[in-house]
Order: sequence, then C-alpha cells, then structure tokens
Amino acid sequence: MGSDDCFVKFSRPFDWKRIFLRNLLICSFFIIFVFCNREQDTEKKAILTRLFFASEENLRKDLNESIRKKGSLSSVGACRTFSEENEREVLASYPGLVIRRISEKSRNPDHLPNDWEKEVFAEWKEFASKDIPAFVFSESAPKSLHFMRPIYVNDPVCLKCHGQAEQIPTELRAGLRRLYPNDRSFGYQLGDLIGAYSASWQRL
Repeated sequence: MGSDDCFVKFSRPFDWKRIFLRNLLICSFFIIFVFCNREQDTEKKAILTRLFFASEENLRKDLNESIRKKGSLSSVGACRTFSEENEREVLASYPGLVIRRISEKSRNPDHLPNDWEKEVFAEWKEFASKDIPAFVFSESAPKSLHFMRPIYVNDPVCLKCHGQAEQIPTELRAGLRRLYPNDRSFGYQLGDLIGAYSASWQRL
C-alpha cells in the first residue's frame, strides 16, 4: 500500500451522524434502565414497609397471646419459630427477597449483621449521639435493593426477655440460655434500639 493510499484511508471524515445516533441510543438505554429500576425500587420499598409492619404486628399479637396462655418461658420458642417461618414465607411469595431480623446484640447467632448492616448501625449510633432517631435506610445497587428499618423496644412485654438481666426471672434466664447459649440480647429499656429488619431483594 502506497503512502497516498494510507493518507486517503485515514483522512476520510468520521461518520459523526452514526456516532451521535449510537451514543444517543446508549444513553437512552441507560436512562430507561435507571428509570425502570427506580420505579421498581419504589414499589419494592412500599411492599417491604407493609411486610415489616405486618411482621411486627403479628409477632406482638402472637407473643402476647402465647404469654397469656403459656407463660413467658414457653413463649420463647414461639418467638424464634415465628421469625424463621416468616422469613421462609416471604421468600416463597417474593422471589429474590430475603428478610431477616438482626441485632448487634443478637440472641440468635444467625441474626448477626453483615458488613453493610454494621455500617447502617454505625450511622444510626452517630445520629443517636445527636438526638436524631434512627431512620429507614435503603441502598439501590445494580443487582439488588438493600433496605433496613429500625426495631425499637416499644412494648413492655419485650422486657420480659430483653430487659435488665437481674430483672429476668431465673427460670426464664435458664430457658433462654438453653435455646441461645451465646445470648447477648438483654439489658434494654423501653425506647431502646434493639435491632432492625433487613431486606435484600435481588433483581431477577
């Protein structure tokens, strides 16, 4: 190939129209993708808010009923069973969704927070130092939506098992140790932040 041929080949003008249309198409696809994800996330957040509220209300109702009929010691297992059953039901109804109850002072070792959840707890603590209550926290990632809602000790019945250690009856403390040998979920007062509902919803 001669030098003149090279000059003709490389001095040929770019097809700016084609490049513009291609870039416009890419940008349009990206905008649609982001918009669709945002719309889906808004709907998912509404679903999660309803699920968290229903879970908390059902747990409070079932626990109060169980304690009334069986006493606190026999109701400890009911609280644990409800949580695990609820998590399985949610996964069956909403594919890709996993909801857990978590706490930094966990009673059940399966309910300890992961790294992302620890960061949210740290932020909540920082806000608490400024007398700002914990808030619902969400993070939208390309492949998933993460969502955390704080859980407070807002019912005196919670203190039967989660209150000050010396105020928990000896028989009940022994039952808790049998079920949860590494139990740390006590020492709370009304109004304390005890944990959170944490959701991870994969984009399928």
